Amino acid sequence: MTHLRQRMQEDLRPRDLPERTIRRYTCIVAKLAKYFHKSPDRPGPDPVRTSLLYLLHERKLAGRTIQSDLPALKFLHN
Repeated sequence: MTHLRQRMQEDLRPRDLPERTIRRYTCIVAKLAKYFHKSPDRPGPDPVRTSLLYLLHERKLAGRTIQSDLPALKFLHN
């Protein structure tokens, strides 16, 4: 397990989120890291916007799906 993934899980658990939500958040972040070919803790400019545009235009995800991914992005970049 990468350091970032472990830290993210440790930070999410005290929020009383279901284990399924924690896994989903870390999966979303892992997919974005794979796409951008770099660790998500070292994003480029405006990482949330860039990630949302990727999900919308390249992965062609529906608005509702993107809205469900948004909290994971916001959590990571806050």
